[in-house]
Amino acid sequence: MIRKIITLITASALAVSALGFAACKDKNDERFSYTEIMSGDKVTAYVITGLYDKEVNEITVPAKYNRKPVTAIAENAFAGCESLTSVVIPDSVQSIGEKAFYECSGLETITFGKGLKEIGEIAFGRCSELKSVYVGSVGDWCGINFGDLGANPMYFASELYFGGKPAGNTVIPDSVTEIQPYTFYGCENITALEIGSGVTEIGEMAFYNCTNLKSVAGGKNLLKIGKDAFLDCSSLESAEIGEKVQKIEENAFCRCTMLKEIVIPASVQSIGECAFNSCTSLKSVTFNDGLKQIGDCAFGSCSSLERFEMPDSVTKIGWGVLMFGGITAGFGGSADPSNSVKHIVISNSITEISDYAFNNCNITDVVLGDSVQTIGYSAFYGCAMLESVVVPESVTKITSYAFYRCSMLTTVYYKGNEAGWSAISIGKNGNDILNATIYYYSETKPAAGGNFWHYVNGEAVKW
Repeated sequence: MIRKIITLITASALAVSALGFAACKDKNDERFSYTEIMSGDKVTAYVITGLYDKEVNEITVPAKYNRKPVTAIAENAFAGCESLTSVVIPDSVQSIGEKAFYECSGLETITFGKGLKEIGEIAFGRCSELKSVYVGSVGDWCGINFGDLGANPMYFASELYFGGKPAGNTVIPDSVTEIQPYTFYGCENITALEIGSGVTEIGEMAFYNCTNLKSVAGGKNLLKIGKDAFLDCSSLESAEIGEKVQKIEENAFCRCTMLKEIVIPASVQSIGECAFNSCTSLKSVTFNDGLKQIGDCAFGSCSSLERFEMPDSVTKIGWGVLMFGGITAGFGGSADPSNSVKHIVISNSITEISDYAFNNCNITDVVLGDSVQTIGYSAFYGCAMLESVVVPESVTKITSYAFYRCSMLTTVYYKGNEAGWSAISIGKNGNDILNATIYYYSETKPAAGGNFWHYVNGEAVKW
């Protein structure tokens, strides 16, 4: 009988202990202030609105309050909490509001849960001590929509970790359809990138200033590479552009100074302004038929590039497309004499050679496409090694300074006759082409004397 009573007492004590443990486990964290999310007359979730103790160093945002999930962090919730050094956000949180951690100037690390989908503008503005960002997986990270650059803690942080491991060789899973703007901005510990087959777009500044990224591969269904996508990726040596990419936007690979070769597939219709500008190690670029437009300064200052051969599908080239030394070279500025460009082939579909297009190139000869009508201002300015130009009958205007400081230009092979050349409007200022000898095309050797030329094995040869 006594043993039975003891057993009952012990069981009751264990039950009370269990209830006490459950109550402790579900205890609300009252260090935070909350607001309710209602559905009708029922509370369905809570939003963290602030922190009472502004001097706390480390916090873990609670996943629940009053047994309901905490699904958001409100605007300005932790703004100005200068003592915070570490923050852990649970899986339950789906959104972080604008300026939520603004001016948390001591914040060094932040850990995101897998449920996070949205971070508001300037959420991590002025968090200048941020060093490390932790997230569960690459897919989780790519699933976050950043309101602007200041919404991404990587604006200040340099190290990104997936499942506790450095980004390193990052593989974007096939489930990801878009690498959103700013996603990997400034990530210094990503060294290689493989883009999954689900990705159709790389957003603005997605990999901006990833200074240790060496290779980009994959992306077989990629359609667009966004503005500034790989800008200042100074260690990038190889970049595979998928066979479905249609558009490479401005500054996409600008200042990728280790990039050596690029192949532009036939799917690409336009290359944006400064897309490959200052890729100083770029020796080879292959254009395929299908490309229609090359933007302003797209390949400017690519000083190792030896050939620039456009397919006939190209109808427009931008201002300073292959410019060296800047527009002030010769007007108080300095040219870049080190560029390697020797051979240029201009599309037969282009009607205008844009201003400064081939400024300061070290070419010795050039063949203008058969549709060219206008040669723009300073188009061949400072091409000091240029000796000869083949000019089609379609040309009606050669603008002033088009061939300025082309002191070695002695020969013009004109595809028309003397009357046609005389009809061309040639600017009188700064045009060394006026000092060259003009040769007129003749398939057969003329009986009378004069300056004539013809083709021999595709090369212009004087009669």
